[in-house]
Amino acid sequence: MPKPYYPMYKWILCVSLSGLFLSASGQGPQLLSKSQLEAQVKFLRLKDALPQPGYCLHLDLSFHELWELDAAIAALTYTQYLNLSYNNLKTLPAEVGELAHLQYANLSYNYLESLPYAPCQWLFLRQLDLSHNRLHELPFCIGAWQMLEQLDLSHNRLKTLPEGIGDCAALEELDLHYSGLSALPNTLFTLPRLRRLNAATNRLGALPENLGDARMLEELDLSYNVLATLPPSLVLLGQLKRLNLRGNQLKTLPNGIERLVGLQQLDIRNNAFDKEQIERIRALLSATDVLY
Repeated sequence: MPKPYYPMYKWILCVSLSGLFLSASGQGPQLLSKSQLEAQVKFLRLKDALPQPGYCLHLDLSFHELWELDAAIAALTYTQYLNLSYNNLKTLPAEVGELAHLQYANLSYNYLESLPYAPCQWLFLRQLDLSHNRLHELPFCIGAWQMLEQLDLSHNRLKTLPEGIGDCAALEELDLHYSGLSALPNTLFTLPRLRRLNAATNRLGALPENLGDARMLEELDLSYNVLATLPPSLVLLGQLKRLNLRGNQLKTLPNGIERLVGLQQLDIRNNAFDKEQIERIRALLSATDVLY
């Protein structure tokens, strides 16, 4: 494997909030918001950040042509924002689990095929971007991400998700489009705060019967799959505002679809609905913008 390439002319973005990050107990940093982490920055080389790891809260290693991640990153235990996007990473070292205060991680546009257990130790994680990799599976331990709010898994090679996804109780936005999925676990729809789900352009032939349990869901994109029917519980999604069913094999919608009184837009283009069904849907959802 080629050695990692560290161009000397490239800089690493590393936030330094000297005097601001230590907690009252002195045992670790206060968790800052994304805007706070980006508010005060100075540029350092990685070799300059490592001697004083407690001062590096925002580390940007994107576009560095990295083939592997130096295990020395384990020293940056107070880092809260990590950007490793647009590199050549195929694996992550176990040492990344030492980033115990990490909240925001961007690992997109690499060549990751799987994740080790280590990232599951990121207990304060709020946003994670794993898009545009080659992931074919995720570890069950992702349920440890109890504070995770946004997860992007788009453009991967997954077949399904681990049941542990249902333990990510704070998850609000999940992007799964173009990720190779042929099934979704029942636990996905038990997430109490899920508001946006994009599962477009996959191989989904059916959905879990408990779809309607995701009562907070506002946007659902199921376009360009191979769905021929939808679960009857769909009509229980009382908060749903946008539903995209374009490019499937549907001939009808579940009885009671008129119960979706808050639905603002429904896309049923490129399905198998006949004119009679389309007129029925339009009549039942008279306040909805129906695209057909």
